[in-house]
Amino acid sequence: MPQGRGIRVNETLGGIVVNIVPFIVAAMLLFPGLVHAASVYVGVGAGLDQYIDPEPSEEEVISTLIQAGMTNVRGTVESTTVGGKLFAGIRWPLGPLHDAPTLGIELGHVRFGDYKADYSFDQGSISLKSEISGFTSSLILNTPIEEKTSLFGKAGAFLWYVDQHGNGTVTPGMTSNYLFYDSGVGFTAGAGIEYAITRQFHLRSELEYFFDVGNTDTTIDTDIGQLSVSGMYGF
Repeated sequence: MPQGRGIRVNETLGGIVVNIVPFIVAAMLLFPGLVHAASVYVGVGAGLDQYIDPEPSEEEVISTLIQAGMTNVRGTVESTTVGGKLFAGIRWPLGPLHDAPTLGIELGHVRFGDYKADYSFDQGSISLKSEISGFTSSLILNTPIEEKTSLFGKAGAFLWYVDQHGNGTVTPGMTSNYLFYDSGVGFTAGAGIEYAITRQFHLRSELEYFFDVGNTDTTIDTDIGQLSVSGMYGF
């Protein structure tokens, strides 16, 4: 089974998520004058993912198969799936009033839904699945608009990794399998609304985009949009 080049980020950085809270505590120690004003939170959410203009596209794959001599080529791609996230952050008020905007640092882990593609032709078939996850590090600005409601925007880095595997049958009775790993750094930005159910428990709805995820030379290359709803608990 061939294996693509790349770094298994989930192996080298798998401990990041479980260490998010200690990291935030360490950050608080760097700002001793703001410790009492700062607030820490953790959250979990689920979202609907959309793979945006993935490369190679379905049309490009079909064209390549036709050029290779395949006949009656058909393709099916699933590009909208459900993913999940974990996150934690720390934020400080930008003024003395209780309704002042806040500026914070947020770290998280995102697991997108799988991207699946199946191609069939008279000589056989090809199937592949890409599993994409990553770690985020963002600055987040939150501005209250009502007593319990606030708007926020955030931007930062996205450390992604892709596991792509598949199989193909071109000669009857002979199936080939392959597996590729890839990783890299992209950019993420998002905005949303936050609502306080209680003083400690908040709901968040947000739209995020993750840019330059993947590498066409080894796996899939795409931007990803995610519309999500999360629950947050503050300390």
